[in-house]
Amino acid sequence: YPKFFARLQSTIEILRRQQLETPVNPFRRDPAGLMKTLGFAWRYRNAEKEVYNLLHALSMSAHDYVGQWFENDLVKAKFMFWATIGGNVGPYSPGTAFYLVTHLIGQTGMSFCKGGMGAIADALAASGEAHGMGIRCDAWVDEILVRDGRTYGVRLRSGEEIHASRVVSNVNVKRTFLDMVDRSHLPDEFVDDVEGFRSRGMGFKLLCAVDRLPQYKGFSQENTGVDYPAYAHICPTPEFLEQAFHDAKFGWYSQEPFLSPNVPSYTDPTLAPEGKHVVVFQGGVTPYELRNSDWDREGPQVVRNAFAVMDRFAPGFSDSVIDHKLITPKDIEADINMPGGNSQHGELTLDQIFFMRPVPRYADYRSPVKCLYQCGASTHPGGAVSAVPGQNAAREILKDWRWRA
Repeated sequence: YPKFFARLQSTIEILRRQQLETPVNPFRRDPAGLMKTLGFAWRYRNAEKEVYNLLHALSMSAHDYVGQWFENDLVKAKFMFWATIGGNVGPYSPGTAFYLVTHLIGQTGMSFCKGGMGAIADALAASGEAHGMGIRCDAWVDEILVRDGRTYGVRLRSGEEIHASRVVSNVNVKRTFLDMVDRSHLPDEFVDDVEGFRSRGMGFKLLCAVDRLPQYKGFSQENTGVDYPAYAHICPTPEFLEQAFHDAKFGWYSQEPFLSPNVPSYTDPTLAPEGKHVVVFQGGVTPYELRNSDWDREGPQVVRNAFAVMDRFAPGFSDSVIDHKLITPKDIEADINMPGGNSQHGELTLDQIFFMRPVPRYADYRSPVKCLYQCGASTHPGGAVSAVPGQNAAREILKDWRWRA
């Protein structure tokens, strides 16, 4: 275990550095583009070993990669779980070792946000307003206005126009360019690439209000030195994980879903009444569309399947549930206007990362429309609560601003 992390640490550090960089455009052949590509190569000139490890991970399955280090199925499954995030294939598929490595970047210092995840948005809003930023809610953008190849603002659903010298969108790339920008302003090749951006999700979320903490039969304070596992993974074997994806290959949901239950109310009592708790499950796998059925009909069975798995590892859990809500990829799409319902905006596969994210030639947070920028999870390095796409985009916007000034 220590050797595994020691081996990965330098590779993870390279990935962490790379996440904070604007992707180069290897398709550019002009002097400026070539200089950027050469500069990128020069910065990583001493990282041969780490690059080899990354190429190794890009070609291997998570199952084979972890199998080089561990024999115990519980340990293998623990690491292979991370390979299921952001993709639509199981951990036995080639290339999934890369998912595992990239998701280990954020596994140090994970925290629960006091007040729930909405508190992060509230804090960002308060900080922005303190610096003069204006925020408008219930202001649906119908169109990004373009004239002579350059944006000059947005038109709201109400008909109101808001004019600006720059527009920055953190909306999914498909919504931004296929719904908000008139296609006459975009190159055909760019539109084709955006249409091909794969964004269908396969995970579900299950919110539960319970009258007591889940009691895991495999947990011991004495043996672990941990007060309580407020964040856990339920995936006992590699085969358990793979089978969940196997069900989804053919348009159906997992009969035994893998689960990642967390109890934010354990560390933040403000989220539930005294003596009660909130349990939030991330689970899989639930395809965007079902074969010969729909989610209104099948949703209750997904919940029963999840509760049955949870009861195996935390006996009596289902009896403690006061109320629950299931959120499928279809719900995510409808509730927050995210095409396909993928929590990462789009799959984190080899053809949709770094200078290919969201599409080739426009991974630098810019777009074919002058002064229209992208800054959401559709861009490099993808989703999760990192703020990195926004930071990188802000850097590029400021570069252009200074240059044009």
